[in-house]
Amino acid sequence: MKYKIIIISLFIGLILFQACKRKEVAELPPEINFNKKQELKINEQNEQNLKQINPAEKKHIINLNNEVILNQLPATVYGTNTSQLSFRVNGFIYSILAKNGQYVKKGQVIAKLDNSIFSEQLKLAQYNLEQAKNSEKFALLSLKRTQTLNQKQATTQIALEQAESNYLNSQIAVKLADTQLKIAQINFNDTSLIAPFSGYIFNLTSWIGNYVSATSPIVTLASLENLQIQLLIPQTIENNFKVGQKFPFKSTNQKNKGIFTITNIIPYIDQNNKSYLIIGVPSNTEKQLMSGELILIQLK
Repeated sequence: MKYKIIIISLFIGLILFQACKRKEVAELPPEINFNKKQELKINEQNEQNLKQINPAEKKHIINLNNEVILNQLPATVYGTNTSQLSFRVNGFIYSILAKNGQYVKKGQVIAKLDNSIFSEQLKLAQYNLEQAKNSEKFALLSLKRTQTLNQKQATTQIALEQAESNYLNSQIAVKLADTQLKIAQINFNDTSLIAPFSGYIFNLTSWIGNYVSATSPIVTLASLENLQIQLLIPQTIENNFKVGQKFPFKSTNQKNKGIFTITNIIPYIDQNNKSYLIIGVPSNTEKQLMSGELILIQLK
């Protein structure tokens, strides 16, 4: 009987031990499984981020150790000589003869206004000048005739003075009409927007039929002369750049190549870190670079 009690007690103890063990295992937090899922999620996100990076930019990515792969860095071309062009008279745009990104030569017509009103004003000014000249000729003949009569004492001194005054007024009228004609001619010419220098067109803001006011800019012209290149670099690679140093560059479309010479290095500090603004000038002998273009500075 005692043996049966002992065996039953051992059996019950074994059952309780197994139950406690299963409960302990069940209560363990699945930290290992959670970390694996989290790591997998992070890796997937990193892969997605890498896919979104332009292939041309992968060569200058800063890695987790804050090290830069010094192959190439992106930079932007800026035009130091740019001009906002506008008409000098009000009117409706009749035609646009250039487009954004187009290269134009000095003296080339970029746009025209409807010049019908200015054409009529020009014709009227021409007519007024012709009439003023005819009046001047008549006043001169009248003056000469009066002078002859005065010499013969066949007219009064008052009549002579009046003839002289009429001739003087006719001369003034001719000069005034000539000035008005020149103004009308200028206004007529100003209905054409002409490039003051050679360069590239951008920021074209108006189109055919738009009404524009005098001095309101409708387009920007960037000169090919005195171009400037700028790029921002982290402090970790600042020692790789010196004033006067030269680097080859190429445009992202592979069409333009040249040499970039550093002219200035300026510290650039914000709330997060310290960077440096590198400024320099490009060789642009083929006159192909334009303001706003993205290029790649070749460091190796």
